[in-house]
Order: sequence, then C-alpha cells, then structure tokens
Amino acid sequence: MIVVGMMFFSDADCIPASNQWLRLMQSQFSPNTEIVLGYAPYKKYNSLLNLFIRFESAFTAMAYFSAAIGKHAFMGVGRNLAYNKTLFFKHKGFASHNHILSGDDDLFVNQAATSNNVRVQIDPQSFVYSEPKRNFDDWQRQKSRHNSTGKFYKSRDKAFLGAYYATLLIFYVLFGLLLFTSFDFRLILGVYALRYLVQTVILYGVYKRLKTMSLIWFTPILDVLYLFYIYVFGTIGLFRKHQKNW
Repeated sequence: MIVVGMMFFSDADCIPASNQWLRLMQSQFSPNTEIVLGYAPYKKYNSLLNLFIRFESAFTAMAYFSAAIGKHAFMGVGRNLAYNKTLFFKHKGFASHNHILSGDDDLFVNQAATSNNVRVQIDPQSFVYSEPKRNFDDWQRQKSRHNSTGKFYKSRDKAFLGAYYATLLIFYVLFGLLLFTSFDFRLILGVYALRYLVQTVILYGVYKRLKTMSLIWFTPILDVLYLFYIYVFGTIGLFRKHQKNW
C-alpha cells in the first residue's frame, strides 16, 4: 500500500489490531524518518510450539527495536513495515538481493537504514497479528528459509548478533560443565539466579510493552530452546541454497 509517497507492508494472512494501524505507522514519519518498524506478533494457541513461536517473535522484536532506537537498525519484519518510496527507488528496490529466496524485508532495512532515518512504532493498536504455523515441519521449513538471509547482513550486524549468540552458548556450556566439577554448587546456582533475575527484569518491560506477559513464566525453558533453535536453524540456513522457484 502507498500513501503520499509512503509504502506500507504486511502479509495477506495478517490482521491489524485496530483500524488505526495505518495512521499510527504514518505518524512516525518525519522529514528525516524514511523507515518505520512495527511489531507483528503471532496469535496465541495452547501448544509448546506456539509458545516458542511467540517468544522468538517477541525476542526478535526486542533486538531490532532496541537496535533501531540505539541508531543501529539492522532489520525489520515485512508483516508490519513502512518506508519512503523515494528511499526504495534510491536503493533500486530489491535489486541487490532479488536472487534470494526470502528476507527482502530484512535485507532492504539492513541496506537502507542509517543512524537517523529509522523510527519504531509499538503502540498496541498498530500491531499486526499473524497466523502461526501449527505443526513443527511447516514451522521448520519457514524458519530455515527466513534464517538463511542472516549471512547477507552487513559485517557489523553479523558481528553484533554473533557475539550475543556466542555469549549465550558459552554461558550455558560453562554452567553445564561447572555442575559436574568441584565448584561450590551454591555459587554456580547463584550466578545462574543472578542472570535470570537481570534477564527477567529486562524481559518484563519488553513483554509488558509488547502485550506478551504470559511468556515471562516460561523464560528459563524458552531461553534454552532459543539457544538450540539459533544454532540448529542457523547452521541449516548457512548451507541452504538460495533459489527462487516460481
């Protein structure tokens, strides 16, 4: 959709939280703002897969919103995204990554974002809800395809994300190893408890703003599953062939 030189994006199976979606996204544009990032949560169902899908969506949103606020935007989600038409043509649209199967939304923002041309919109009325996959096979194919675009990010962004994933892996590996050593068991659990406390305080604020507070109770389990997800699907995406089949 285009409104006076602005382009607004979503998917066919997405439903805006209110009839204010377009107005709220448009309200974030200014003479210097060329890209507006919105939030696209998944609908809630009672299953472990759905729980993790909603967690991964919220966690990803936290990453790209905070990066944008910190003037280092690196991605957006095409289910709720807007940018200036002039910017689109300035970068020749999706020409630089037209050969890639998925991720045009991610890669366009990664390519076109600067330190001062991106803003975020997290008003709950601007959310766009998506229908999640209902079985693991469908979700696995979707995420493997989406995660395959990460290696095309700018080097700075790959280093930033890689550093976080590496520290997450190191923490859990060391935690597991120390449990089987002669280290004081109480000290080890104390370190974990401290990390969990800090993580919970941060995620509480995020979940509250993103209207996903029910996730807070499952953070310890979801955090470990997220580590597994990142390394398994990241590896699959790394070796996945990127061809479009029309």
